[in-house]
Amino acid sequence: MKLVLAGFVLFSGLSSLSAQEPGSFVENAFTPGALAKFSLGLLYEHATVQNADWGSGAPGLGKRAGLMMSGLLGRASVEYGLARYRETNPVYERCRCKGFIPRSRHVFVSEFSELRADKTLAPPFTRLAGIATSVAISSPFASQHPGIGTAASSAGLLVGTDIGFTMLKEFWPEIKRTLLFRAAP
Repeated sequence: MKLVLAGFVLFSGLSSLSAQEPGSFVENAFTPGALAKFSLGLLYEHATVQNADWGSGAPGLGKRAGLMMSGLLGRASVEYGLARYRETNPVYERCRCKGFIPRSRHVFVSEFSELRADKTLAPPFTRLAGIATSVAISSPFASQHPGIGTAASSAGLLVGTDIGFTMLKEFWPEIKRTLLFRAAP
């Protein structure tokens, strides 16, 4: 945990490297989406009890929460610092196009690209480095048999949840409008 806090202090001071100002480290690390991913990931890890040594009670939940938060902060630190250094913005911007297929395509393309300051697309090194950091922090502790398979499944799960939450961001206005203005029977 001390390493994560040191990374936080180091990368939060790099804000002057970029002309883009997507927000402070804390604003980027503790978004509602990041906290929702943390909560769902914690519930998944606790429900599947992949590390049986931790148990399924409150002490196990606390250990899993600490592990999930260290992975979240490690990923956010690397993504924030690398985005500032590369002058890219990995933050998702909603599509201005219409239709489900074009908007879904935009979600998948934006998951595997980043925007440069001149609005051109760049490879997603920032996101991939963040995912690799999160996996490196959490994989050795997440299961009883850590290895390449555990790391690959963790990385795949992170990419899948990123895509799912990005789809939710893209279509949330329509979902909210449907839920709020649904006709009463």
